[in-house]
Amino acid sequence: TPPEVAQTRPAPDTTRVAPDQEIRIRFSEAMDRRSAEESFFLSPAPQGGLKFRWRGDEMEVLPVGGLHSGRTYLVSVGAGTRDEAGNPLRASHDFAFSTGDRIDRGEVRGRVLSADGGRSQGYVLAYELTGRGDPDPGADAPDYTTQAASDGAFRFPRLSPGRYRVFAFEDRDRDRAYSPALDPLAVPPADADLGDPEAVALLGDLRAVLPDRAKASLTSAR
Repeated sequence: TPPEVAQTRPAPDTTRVAPDQEIRIRFSEAMDRRSAEESFFLSPAPQGGLKFRWRGDEMEVLPVGGLHSGRTYLVSVGAGTRDEAGNPLRASHDFAFSTGDRIDRGEVRGRVLSADGGRSQGYVLAYELTGRGDPDPGADAPDYTTQAASDGAFRFPRLSPGRYRVFAFEDRDRDRAYSPALDPLAVPPADADLGDPEAVALLGDLRAVLPDRAKASLTSAR
């Protein structure tokens, strides 16, 4: 039986959350704690990282250095989270809260297909492009991270207006980061442009492939 997220604190769409507020995720059963910690994402990511504590079936997450005021934060309990028997969540459990007075409601959706045409449970990264150059998923930390569901579907809810570039990859070496030489990568044909606070961008199906890095050579001439 797949586990479920039974309760969260803050509750979804809560506003005026204190910058020193911890995040609590209560599960429906006993969990494989390492998989839950490795599949937890808070976006935008705090510069000081995250610390985890457990009380039974509840995971407590402490953003080191606290949260920024006036920001909408997206929490993703990724599809790689498993219970003690090894059963994963059916899909990522995503919710948002704000340290300000309102919740941003833009959204980006899509689906990732693996390199062989099947469904993929890889990682999906999103970069807000305002005031920055072209992001490199192999070197630059993303603004938002989630995991695709078992059918490859993913979504980034509660985004602020702006332009976002999305990358998805299969983590074949299991290091939770994009490795250009090993991990198939999917790139949408265009950026997601959220022009108003409630815009929704549909990216469709993204196929992850290994980049062709072989150098061309002259084989014949006449």
